[in-house]
Amino acid sequence: MRARLNLTVEDSVVHEARDYGLKLSRIAEDALRHAVKLERNRRWVEENREALAA
Repeated sequence: MRARLNLTVEDSVVHEARDYGLKLSRIAEDALRHAVKLERNRRWVEENREALAA
């Protein structure tokens, strides 16, 4: 399932990306997926800090 999302992005960035034929939705999805993975890992390390130190 896919969700619609409204983003506000600087016009010049959007125009240049479109000029290069970049897929904005795919790039946004990949970036969000990466950010979620980093945050999930950061929180896991924080929650397991004591066990990791032992």
